[in-house]
Amino acid sequence: MPETELKDLEKLFIALAKNKGSDLHLKVGLKPIFRVAGVLHEAGPRVLTADGLKKLVYEILTEKQREKFASASGGHDLDFAYSLEGTGRFRVNVFQERGQVALAVRRVN
Repeated sequence: MPETELKDLEKLFIALAKNKGSDLHLKVGLKPIFRVAGVLHEAGPRVLTADGLKKLVYEILTEKQREKFASASGGHDLDFAYSLEGTGRFRVNVFQERGQVALAVRRVN
């Protein structure tokens, strides 16, 4: 897949894999965080804003997933698998923390 077609979150997934990281954590007010060999590392220069993080997460969700996450019956929590050709598979948990979208990802080897 050419670089121009990649979604911003997919770029983080690729960076996580290249750095041999196991987890990615995204939370408003912090920079993206990678867990590599059990140690947390900031991954990038920009602090995530509420709008920016929501946009980042929503670009990989299907319309059905967006609706489920947004609904009260969905519990504002969503678990799913995401595959990225040439990079691998990821288990993704999107949730709300203090009223803001947050994300935790585990790379599946």
